[in-house]
Amino acid sequence: MIKLLTFWAAIRLFRALVPLIAIATLELLLLGGVNHPTGHGGGWVERLQHAVRPLDHQLERALQKASVP
Repeated sequence: MIKLLTFWAAIRLFRALVPLIAIATLELLLLGGVNHPTGHGGGWVERLQHAVRPLDHQLERALQKASVP
């Protein structure tokens, strides 16, 4: 029962984070691209990866906790 609730909580967390990640991605692409042209070796991609990394780790930990036997 606990595993099912943990999995349910992980799915709800994922559903809550998806819009936030989408908005942050658009913001970085639109606002960050104005200050830094794309000719600098894809700097905006590195900034995007850096911004998303904590959310990715948090989601990964939640999914690992949900799948523990």
